[in-house]
Amino acid sequence: MMEGHVFECPRTGRSLRRPIDYDLDHLLPVSVYPISELWNLAPSDRQFNQHVKRDRLPSHDLLLTAAPRLEIAYQRYSTSGLLGTALRQDVAARFTRAGASPGPREIATVVVDFLDRKRLAMAAHRSQISEDSFFLAMSTEQFRVAFGTEWYRQRTIDVSGRARSTDLLRDDC
Repeated sequence: MMEGHVFECPRTGRSLRRPIDYDLDHLLPVSVYPISELWNLAPSDRQFNQHVKRDRLPSHDLLLTAAPRLEIAYQRYSTSGLLGTALRQDVAARFTRAGASPGPREIATVVVDFLDRKRLAMAAHRSQISEDSFFLAMSTEQFRVAFGTEWYRQRTIDVSGRARSTDLLRDDC
């Protein structure tokens, strides 16, 4: 916006022209996945973000609706030298399926797929975590204070003897 671009909220489609109209939203909430890579950040309708979406994961239908708007946002990021470089580096590090030099459409596609898979993974644990769970509603700081850091160990060799990624959240695992 500082460069004169008008964005659309990925979820509501509302035009965002002025800084007071938007929040820089984490598409995948920090309470679920504490990462601030550029692919996970999009200008969003402030009212919707703060009062409806909050720390919730988007539905499958909402993700499909948001995909073209995310593509436009990634296109606009790409026109800025520094943001374009940061976006390409973030995507290359996180999404190997995006290819060596992904365009905005490829980025939007892998991001929407990743968000949808995260939503499905959490839904698979409905008996443990509901969409309006206290845990998902906690701020990042509250969550850190209450639960600290969670650590995982992952085997690095699969049954066929091939090496596997050690990043649990990479899309090619």
